[in-house]
Amino acid sequence: MTRRRLTPQEKKALSYARDTRAAYGQNHKASRRLVPLHKAQSKRAVRRTDKAGLRHDPDAALPTRPKAGWVKWPDTRLGEYVAQQQKRRIQSAGARSRRRAVRIKMWGF
Repeated sequence: MTRRRLTPQEKKALSYARDTRAAYGQNHKASRRLVPLHKAQSKRAVRRTDKAGLRHDPDAALPTRPKAGWVKWPDTRLGEYVAQQQKRRIQSAGARSRRRAVRIKMWGF
């Protein structure tokens, strides 16, 4: 059986449902460096608490470990991201003219 070809509209709908976008305020390539860095920092903190506990009383059991301080957040679905961007554009539309009107009202120029 052959598979039916998708129309461009169907492809776009699938793309919006499947694809993701990093929407946490950083460069999308920064996660390559920062995810391993944050994991390493949280693991270092755990090791430091273990080491400090052993330094005070080497014969005692290890202290309870702290919870992981960093959690990786999933990316936003592309459809949700686009909807958020459109909403932001609508809210900020005309902001320049509103600021200009306020300036003219206050200062007369």
